[in-house]
Amino acid sequence: MAVPDFSLTKWIDPLFGYFATQSGIPIEEYAAVAGGEGIGAAEEVIVDMLCTGLLGKIIQLATGLGCTLGAIYSKDLSQRLKRELIVWGQHSITRLIDPTPSDLLELRANIDKLVAGLKLGDAGRVTDAFLRSPEELKAMIAVLTAPLAPLAMPPKAPVTVPIATVTATRVFA
Repeated sequence: MAVPDFSLTKWIDPLFGYFATQSGIPIEEYAAVAGGEGIGAAEEVIVDMLCTGLLGKIIQLATGLGCTLGAIYSKDLSQRLKRELIVWGQHSITRLIDPTPSDLLELRANIDKLVAGLKLGDAGRVTDAFLRSPEELKAMIAVLTAPLAPLAMPPKAPVTVPIATVTATRVFA
């Protein structure tokens, strides 16, 4: 039995109505794609805030596979919900397979912490390999919530205009 009315993104239809109309794409399709991508991006921000690179990659893999395979193989989901889940899943998989150099460095450090923690039986190191410390979380929140400093205007310098020598030639016909 299909679940025709359930959608993760139906509430944003009014926000994207204009753009869908202008592009000629049905609102249900436009909002499903934009909304699925938005859900994936929101999940990414939350995971990046709370988890280290190692746990973040594990969550991205689980989300990507879960959403994509669930949408593909579930018979009871509406077409719109399937589209939303596939876009969300593909967002997660893309972030998983396309890490930045800093992601790779953090991932390597997390794996080293995990291995050291497991060898030593140190639960603190194992936890540090997966979750951000309270200090890291506070620093991230401070950066996100800090008011921007007003732009300092450079001091006004006197404007000097060099006097150029102008030579004019008159041509008479």
